[in-house]
Amino acid sequence: MRQQTHRWPGWWLIGALILLGACVAESPPRVEVKVLSTIGAGVGDLAFVDEVVKGVALAKLQADFFLEFAEPQTAEEADELFLGWIQERQRHESVLIITVGAEYIDLVEGRNCDFAGRYVLHLDQNLMPCSDLKSASFRTYAPSFLAGVAAVAMSARGRVAALGGMKIPAVDEFLDGYAAGVAYVGGELTAVEYLAEDFSGFNDPDLAAETARRLWQEADVIFPAAGGSTIGVIEAAKEFGADDPRYVIGVDTDQSVHGVNVVIGSVTKNLKQVTASTIIEASAGKFSASVLRLGLEEDGSDFLINPIFADRIEAVVAAAHAAALAAETVAQP
Repeated sequence: MRQQTHRWPGWWLIGALILLGACVAESPPRVEVKVLSTIGAGVGDLAFVDEVVKGVALAKLQADFFLEFAEPQTAEEADELFLGWIQERQRHESVLIITVGAEYIDLVEGRNCDFAGRYVLHLDQNLMPCSDLKSASFRTYAPSFLAGVAAVAMSARGRVAALGGMKIPAVDEFLDGYAAGVAYVGGELTAVEYLAEDFSGFNDPDLAAETARRLWQEADVIFPAAGGSTIGVIEAAKEFGADDPRYVIGVDTDQSVHGVNVVIGSVTKNLKQVTASTIIEASAGKFSASVLRLGLEEDGSDFLINPIFADRIEAVVAAAHAAALAAETVAQP
C-alpha cells in the first residue's frame, strides 16, 4: 500500500504546486480531504484516477485543505484505511473522504449512512441517499454511441471491436452505447470481450495489448473501456504501420496525448470537476448530500475528438449527436 500526505505526482501539477506553495493561508485549513484511489491502480493510470487527482489540484487553486492520498493494493488494505478514517479522532473541523471506483460500493453502503460525522464523496456509481454522502455517476451511453459512429468512419473495413476491463454495469454502459453507434451507421462489431472477472482488468495494460493484437486481426478500431489497461491498447496500436493502421478510442480522460496518431477520440467523464467542486464546497462549509447522474447534456461526459482526425470524423459525429441522445433516453429511461 502506498500512502502519502500531500502527494502531487505528475509534470502537469508542478506549475500549480509552485503557485500554491507561494500562497500562505491566513489561518489553518478547516478541512481534511482523504482520497482512496482505485484498488491496485492509483496515480499514473493515465485514466480514471488521474482525472480525480486533477480535480484535487483544481480545488487547491481555490481552497485550502489538508490532503491524504492513499493507493491501496488490496481490498483488505482499502477496508482498513476507510474504517480507520471513520474511527480515528477527528483533527479538523470537517473531513471529506473520497472513494474512487466500484470496489467501494459495499464498503460505503455497509456503513448504513453512519460515517461518524465525516462527509463522503463516492465517484462513479450512485449509492443510497444519505445526509453526509454525495455520489456521482456519469452517463456514458450517448458519448460512447458517438465513439461507435467515429470508429466505423475511421475503419477501412467498417469493422470494429470493444474491450471491457470487467463486466460491470458502468463498463457495459460504455459498450452498449458503442455497439448502438456502430449499428446506427451500419458498421460491424466483430467482438466484445472482457479482460478479467475482477477489478484487475482495469490495471493490466500488458494483457490488454495482447488481446488487442488478436482483435485487430478482424477489426480496425478498438474501444477499450478498461481504465488504466487502455494504455496497453494504445501502445499496441503504435506497432502498426501507416499503410495498415489500427486505431483506439480513449476512455475516462482525453488520451489522445498518449497516442496522437492512433487515438481518434476519447469518451470522457468529468471526474475532475465533480471532485473539485465537492472539495471547494466542503472547504467553505457548504457540503451538500446528493445523488448526481451526469451525462452529455450536463457536461458530465463527452466524446472528445482528436483534432488530427477531425476532418475525417467531425461531421459524421456532429450529425449523430441528436440520435445519440435519443438512443440513450430509450436505453436508460
